[in-house]
Amino acid sequence: MRKISCDGRGRSDRLCQRSWGCTSSQGWRGLKTRQERAGVMLWDMQRLMDYAEGLDYVDAERIGCVGFSGGGQASMWLAAMDERISLAVISGYLHNYPESMLHSHLCCCNYFLGLWELADVSDICSLIAPRPLFLGNGDEDVENGPRGIAGPVEQAEFLAWHRRGGLQSPDRWE
Repeated sequence: MRKISCDGRGRSDRLCQRSWGCTSSQGWRGLKTRQERAGVMLWDMQRLMDYAEGLDYVDAERIGCVGFSGGGQASMWLAAMDERISLAVISGYLHNYPESMLHSHLCCCNYFLGLWELADVSDICSLIAPRPLFLGNGDEDVENGPRGIAGPVEQAEFLAWHRRGGLQSPDRWE
């Protein structure tokens, strides 16, 4: 097994004066100009996939992604948008937009403007199907929102229902 890790813009070695970091004004400005940090992160991760596929020791049919919190977000988006990912582990990120991110999570890296009006995190995770997906959240994670673990549990139940072949839930969009 091999591991390749992406150093996101505005993090670790890629810190810069005009940072794209989560709390930076540049990151928030990116939302206004439709250059959302989540989109920049996804683009970087897909370029990492391009690089990994070219390595002699990488089996391109067996690439998985694993992440916790912001890494869980990166794993979710990469697996949802790039079919080269054969397995995803998303930990500490199965929250929902209305109760968690819009209520208590102020990090600009979680937002695509207006996305919460159209879909929720479980809807994005459903794009990973039928590939294997493992989800985990802590029941005392403050990011879960005001109802605690109930929000992530509902997200997981909806996702499980969808992965079993359910169509759009009638009460989901009322």
